[in-house]
Amino acid sequence: MILLSWNCQGLGTPCTVHTLGELLHSHHPSLVFLTETKCKKSRIDGIKRRSGLFGCCVESQGRSGGLALLWDKSTTVQLQTFGPHHIDKLLSRLKNLSRRDWLVAGDFNEILSDSEKSGGRSRPLWQIRRFREALTSTDLHDLGHEGSPFTWCNQYPEPDTIYERLDSACADPSWRARFPNAVVRHIPVTSSDHDALLIDLVVRRGWNGDLNSSRPSLMDKQRSCAAQLQNAEGRWLNEEADIQEHIETYFGEIFRSRNPTENDLEKGTEAISVRISEDMLLERSKPYTAEEVSLALSQMAPLKSPGSDGWLITDNILLAFEVNHYLNTKKWGKKGHMAVKLDISKAYDKVKWKFLEKVLVSSQFSSIVPQRGLRQGDPLSPYLFLLCTEAFSSLLQREEHSGRIQGVAVCRHAPRVSHLLFADDTLIFCQATVEAASSILDVLGIFERASGQEINFAKSSVVFSSNTNPTLRAEVQDVLQIRAEGRHDLYLGLPTVVGKSRQTVFQSIRDRVWQRISGWNERNLSQAGKEILIKAVAQAIPTYAIGCFCLPASLIKEIQSMIANFWWHSGDTKKIHWLNWHKLSKQKLHGGLGFRDLQAFNLAMLAKQLWRIISNLDSLLSRVLRARYFPHGQVLEASVGRNPSFTWRSILASQHVVRGGFRWCIGNGRIVRDHGLEPHSNSLHFWPEEADLIIKIVLSLSNGDDFFCWHHMANGKFSIRRAYHVARDLVDQTQPCTSSFGSPVWKSIWNAKVPRKVQVFGWRLAQNALPTGVNLNHRMQEDSFACPLCHAEKEDTEHAFLRCPYARQVWNLFQLRWALVSDSSTDSCAWMERLAKGIGYEEFDLFLIICWAIWWNRNRTLMEHITLLPDELIKFAFHYLQTYRQVHASPEYITFASAPARWSSPGTNWVKINFDGAIFQSTMELGIGVVARDASGNCVGWTSARQK
Repeated sequence: MILLSWNCQGLGTPCTVHTLGELLHSHHPSLVFLTETKCKKSRIDGIKRRSGLFGCCVESQGRSGGLALLWDKSTTVQLQTFGPHHIDKLLSRLKNLSRRDWLVAGDFNEILSDSEKSGGRSRPLWQIRRFREALTSTDLHDLGHEGSPFTWCNQYPEPDTIYERLDSACADPSWRARFPNAVVRHIPVTSSDHDALLIDLVVRRGWNGDLNSSRPSLMDKQRSCAAQLQNAEGRWLNEEADIQEHIETYFGEIFRSRNPTENDLEKGTEAISVRISEDMLLERSKPYTAEEVSLALSQMAPLKSPGSDGWLITDNILLAFEVNHYLNTKKWGKKGHMAVKLDISKAYDKVKWKFLEKVLVSSQFSSIVPQRGLRQGDPLSPYLFLLCTEAFSSLLQREEHSGRIQGVAVCRHAPRVSHLLFADDTLIFCQATVEAASSILDVLGIFERASGQEINFAKSSVVFSSNTNPTLRAEVQDVLQIRAEGRHDLYLGLPTVVGKSRQTVFQSIRDRVWQRISGWNERNLSQAGKEILIKAVAQAIPTYAIGCFCLPASLIKEIQSMIANFWWHSGDTKKIHWLNWHKLSKQKLHGGLGFRDLQAFNLAMLAKQLWRIISNLDSLLSRVLRARYFPHGQVLEASVGRNPSFTWRSILASQHVVRGGFRWCIGNGRIVRDHGLEPHSNSLHFWPEEADLIIKIVLSLSNGDDFFCWHHMANGKFSIRRAYHVARDLVDQTQPCTSSFGSPVWKSIWNAKVPRKVQVFGWRLAQNALPTGVNLNHRMQEDSFACPLCHAEKEDTEHAFLRCPYARQVWNLFQLRWALVSDSSTDSCAWMERLAKGIGYEEFDLFLIICWAIWWNRNRTLMEHITLLPDELIKFAFHYLQTYRQVHASPEYITFASAPARWSSPGTNWVKINFDGAIFQSTMELGIGVVARDASGNCVGWTSARQK
């Protein structure tokens, strides 16, 4: 079955009617929905007659509006409502009209994220949020699309062209589960500024692609094949032979090597300086010993590469941002500067082996005889590529030393930065002169001829400082053959310029989080699954950005709000947040769920940058920032300064976190200047407690220098994990204290050997965060809050699990130490805490299962009007817990004993009886076998039995 939705922008022109006819003839849709028909009913009736369709319509108001719904004779349509005034607010009411599977498609005239728009101003956040809330409240989810990423164009010439995805198809989970292979395609048309939506339900397929057979796999591969390709000239190729030829030619050009001459190789590597001494080379050439391998393995962290940390990607990002900030704010002076961002085409694929061999020889590497070639994913490939970029860096450094290229200094005494390289991302900074541009072009030519790399000048760009003369800009661009001028919006995936609208700059983070938690598959997760998705995916998305930038508080609040909505969402039209985010983000042992407080985590990540500036004084980043912002002081006492960059403001935001753990360790006392005794005095009065502490101080036996440490860690090393807790404690100081802080009940709940959902239930029970009648009445002002089991007037947590006659019958059936249960208080956390202290782990696990079963039975009674008897509930709970433990029990390793001794004779006139038994757990039966033999081993009798 195929559905067609199209904003036709008027059916009054022959061109539009002809386009509609072509769509009907080409795709044969069973259902057609047209918007913006801009015509009367008589016009629609004529189209129905010519196309052989049935349908209804809403006439246009003047020359605007108009709807039409058409279907063929094989389709049955039950019209619920139609009219000219359906708006977003009616989605909820429309949802309640029918409980069937629901699909909504058409021109929403709104986007879900800024990634669905290209050109023009960013969409206002409140509009995007309103559209998202409208879909979320009705449990609708975007079905995605194939084809062009946009469906609408304003049809203005460049650079004023705007593209948006205004047309989409959304469905609820039940519809998506019914049509799992439904595909939404964007069909380009010329008679309207909107593309048509083609929704193929794929119900005619005989399989869904999930069966364990080869045919579904082949069908999946067929669906993933490209139907057409666009060549370099912009022409679309549709024929299979043309597509095959284009693919072969394209990849053939990539991997075809044009061997460089010896002169090219010599010029490309002659600038590499030898940094390895003879002693180092001799030591490195020795064979590895077992002790060295063992030591290296023991020093490897589980999730890190071997060796010490080298040049971090964050250093490149912070340096690039600082230099770009200088270029944007430099409005005076005779000398202008520029930043060139290079795009290298297929950098890894085009490295020439002869060039790589020459680089290895120039770097004094020993000879290597590889037994196998490099393959995709080979861990050695990135290191080899870095050696190639080292040759490029050496060429640029030689030009800088000769004076032909002069790097950019952000202030008078700051070191100059000429280039930043990270993998194949390249930024070059220098004075904006024709000579510098010519020198850069010469270096690029030498490097291209020697290495095989190709610079894509069409995708490269250049940025000039504000004081650069426009005429000079044009001349430099002509020399570099780079036409694109403007800001480098992104470098290594993060922005290089942050303006006043910080929400707009970091909106992609918000959109990515929303996209990961708004899918229909994610919505159907249990709360245990949601917890994993939040911690492993949603909260990991901002990590890269918050390591360099202090995100706006409003953005952090919105991201946390989206995650909280996802956590508490259960398919209802109205989500109730039973606990606020501050409580959710507490540690599990303190009554929370361990979700990250993004603001505290942001400060902890920035504190790491500040600590690196303190501990790595010789790094390029530390020297640049010290010269710019604190040339005569320490970074912990530094101020924002004049005209600071956004990254410097961000780093300074973590000062109070670092100060809280920064301590000096005294060595020879030459660096630290602290208040002490007068030069000629040897006594001073102290309190006895202070004197004891002073006496216990261990004096340094070495004559080493004073050094600083992070006193929150025993080893003195900075830790992001501990910095997060420090920042979190600072946030907690502004929040009211709760009595559940550090309660032992939380440890008992999270250590219980029960299903994850039962643990989450126990946590909600201890937090009084269950939707009991009283809690619902408090949150939603419900009229009725009686117990569904006994119909008491008031159902609170105490009543539901203790005072209700049904719950009392359940507890009275146990023969365990449940006397503590009857002596409870209205505080569920205190009640559970006494239980955790008074009973064992096994009994507490059973207690959680029984509480969960009582609540499950209560909900079943409320929703399905089915109630289990107390003894049936107990059997259900015991069976549930037993089944869970059997599934999650550790596998028992079977040990085979040595073969027993051979049968021995009992002696003359004796009979020996041998027997054995077995239990069959699958059928719960017992089997036994008996055999009797005389002195000669002859069988004189035998029997076997099997019983339950």
